[in-house]
Amino acid sequence: MTRREALRVVGGGMLLAAAPGCSVWSVGDAATSPWRTVGAGAEPRLRALSYALLAPNPHNLQSWVADVRRPGEIVLSVDTARLLPMTDPPGRQITIGQGTFLELLEQALRAQGLAPRTVLFPEGEFGVVPDERPVARLTLARTEPDRDPLLDEVPRRHTNRSPYLPEPVAARDLAALLATAIPAEVRADGTLDAGLRGRIAALAAQGFEVETRTERTFRETVKVLRVGTSEIDRHRDGLAVTGFAPWLGRKLGLLDEKGLMDPNGRGVKQALADAQRQADTAQGWVWLSTAGNSRREQVLTGRAYVRLQLAATRLGLAWHPMSQLLQEYPEMSALQGRLLETLGFPGGGATAQMLARIGHAAPAGPSARRDLSAIVRS
Repeated sequence: MTRREALRVVGGGMLLAAAPGCSVWSVGDAATSPWRTVGAGAEPRLRALSYALLAPNPHNLQSWVADVRRPGEIVLSVDTARLLPMTDPPGRQITIGQGTFLELLEQALRAQGLAPRTVLFPEGEFGVVPDERPVARLTLARTEPDRDPLLDEVPRRHTNRSPYLPEPVAARDLAALLATAIPAEVRADGTLDAGLRGRIAALAAQGFEVETRTERTFRETVKVLRVGTSEIDRHRDGLAVTGFAPWLGRKLGLLDEKGLMDPNGRGVKQALADAQRQADTAQGWVWLSTAGNSRREQVLTGRAYVRLQLAATRLGLAWHPMSQLLQEYPEMSALQGRLLETLGFPGGGATAQMLARIGHAAPAGPSARRDLSAIVRS
């Protein structure tokens, strides 16, 4: 194969999305093994943590540290080596990711008859950026098992980045989704209206383009791309790129960081086209907001977010966050203002925390996860 032929194959098949695959260019068994062994083990806290490990999180960095060195206690902190300073300067999304972890952890503990008494930020909220102070301290006491039905959906909950089918989302399903019990401090709204859907889709695609065309933010994403089984299994985090064409491009040296960062390259053009299809095929949108923007509210947003995604899984709905518009860096501010106006947020009012598209699609495969031992201090 000539270089020109290889470029044509790679450019035509580039897909910056996690998807099930096969052979040497897919997500391998090692990287996805935590999805199959969830709930295993002799120690109740570790069994619960195996559920929490499967929580959705920004860029799949898995920025969690769980300290179990004291009996009857779990202390959750941020792994400050796994932040996103360019796309998430204040660490708001990383903090939301702490909330998704905490929600699944508490569900799994209660299912085993361990009642957690959870204190958020016991040493105070961190300020400008996340630091090593605890996000939560959980003290455990024996009680009767109390299993949340949403816990059963955890091994099936996968973010689905594929284009969605033209099958409409039923109004009753959106109503059921928005009726999911979430923390009182978090508000969930959504729409199936074609006009509003289209306006949000246009803005979401533009937001993705701003992030992609802004060199420092796109480089942060490119650095966590894992192409093919060997890279995915070696890192077991980040954004998996599967499929024969990108795997071949990586092997031929055509998809290195320099090539991917080329603003006029095929990779960038394909990524933008993919994002446009993702937004355009959304059959509905859901967004979460809070009255303020404290670290506590961000954690509670994460708890609400994962509960809604689990409920969507239970309803047979595909779910995919497209929250680039809500990121806090200067290049995004104008578009963000247009989104907030579109969603009906008054100036200086509530904080929009997350935006996700919903619809119907073929099932997505699991994303890579590190071994539980990588996040546990024992």
